[in-house]
Order: sequence, then structure tokens, then C-alpha cells
Amino acid sequence: MITLGIAIESVSESFGDDWPQKLKRETFSKVFRDPLVESTLMSVGHTQAGDISDATLFHAAHMVTHQLLDQPFEPVAKSGEAFPLSGASLNRVKQLLAKNLDRHVTVEEMAATAGISRHHFSRRFKAATGQSPHQFAIHGKLEHAAHLLAEEENASVLSIAQKVGYCNPAQFAKLFRRQFGLSPRSWRSRMPK
Repeated sequence: MITLGIAIESVSESFGDDWPQKLKRETFSKVFRDPLVESTLMSVGHTQAGDISDATLFHAAHMVTHQLLDQPFEPVAKSGEAFPLSGASLNRVKQLLAKNLDRHVTVEEMAATAGISRHHFSRRFKAATGQSPHQFAIHGKLEHAAHLLAEEENASVLSIAQKVGYCNPAQFAKLFRRQFGLSPRSWRSRMPK
């Protein structure tokens, strides 16, 4: 276990006087895990005295403080369970998926965005969302397609399928039907005009 002490004056200089409100009270007395904080502190801890500059130490302390203040408290999972992906990491992955609806985003890309290994990412993502990263991405694409079907009345089903990354209209229709219980055309015809 690593215990971290940071001068209050330094925190206030960087994050303003309202920093205590940003950090939930439970964080002060409970154990939590953050892969970025862990790896940074482990790197600093394994460095020989004199081999690390003051600027590097300052940067590491600033980054760790930023992580602690910007992320809500998330408890450690019970033994044998994956603990959920942090809210901040999950939001970064959601943004990645939203910006890339027209293509397949790999689990490796999602894991890199979250800053953890592919193996740990998949387990933690599922613990946070209840879905695998692949299922979550498909669900998001199809939700967006349903919105486009309602909004873009003159667009063909094929063009909407392509906008959400599906070149094969049959595959798109099959997945759409599985999620919504209707074909894309039937879905569109039931939308209020």
C-alpha cells in the first residue's frame, strides 16, 4: 500500500480553494485503485535516489493530485471480481466511440484510451456497464442509427447503415432487428411524422 501526502498549499495553487468539495470525504479514509496513479507511483518508487529530477517529481505529484481530484471515489471490488472502470475512463471511451460511429473501434483502442491493458479493460468495462466493449459499441451504433432513421427521412437505410459503420445492409438489419424487434424500415415507418 502506498500512502500519499501532498501539501494543501500546492493543491490550492493548482486546483483552487474548492478542491475539498471535488474530493469526496470517503476517499480520505478508504482504499481505492486507479491504474494511472498506481503505475506513476510505482515508477517513482523504483527510481534510485538522485536519478529523478525535481521537475519530474513535481509533474508526477501534480498528475496524481489531478487524478485524485477529478475522479469520483470508486471502491475496490470484492475478491475475485473486477472493479469497474472509473467514470472518467468510461467517459473517454464513450467519447471515442461517439466520434467514430462510422468505423469499427477495436478493444485495443478502447483500452489505450482508458490507459489500461486490453485484458483488464474488458473485465473492468463489463463490470461498469454490464456489457462487453463490443456489445456496448454495437448498441451505441444501433441507437444512433435509430435516431438517424427518425431524423433523416430521405436517407436510405443503406446510407444510414454506412454512417454507423456497416457496409453490409443485411448484417445491419439483422443486428437492428435483434436490438429493436423491428427491421430498420419498419422502425422508420412507426416513427411519428
